[in-house]
Amino acid sequence: MLKLRGHHLLCLNFFKGEGYNRNFVDNLRKVLEKAKRKEFYIAIGSDDICIACSHLKDNKCNFNNMQNEEKIKGLDTLALNLLNFKAGERIMWSYIDSKLPDVFTDWRDEACSECQWLETCSSTELWRKLGQSPPVKTGGLFREE
Repeated sequence: MLKLRGHHLLCLNFFKGEGYNRNFVDNLRKVLEKAKRKEFYIAIGSDDICIACSHLKDNKCNFNNMQNEEKIKGLDTLALNLLNFKAGERIMWSYIDSKLPDVFTDWRDEACSECQWLETCSSTELWRKLGQSPPVKTGGLFREE
């Protein structure tokens, strides 16, 4: 069964074909397509998106520095608390869709300001629909042409 960690439950809503590299983007697209069709469970730690990430080392996020795993776990906890989910639960994507408008402002305010994906996410139609402000940070990301 597909598994997704906490912060991916919110961040995936703003995916638009960008990522660290083509392999990561292709995997992310496949995982998202499956998640929208089938029940999946909420994982603790790395998930089916992380497995294709070049920053995953010894099953931990190694992006930027060794402390990133703890930061990511904090984002997972925040997302699960906002959504009122628990690790190990099985859910459908439609349930996340229904909760997103209620939790997004808190998520954006607490999780997004220092995220390298902010420019990407804030340029999506969904972000604009939720009435959010323009991006304040950029990052060097792979973009499909």
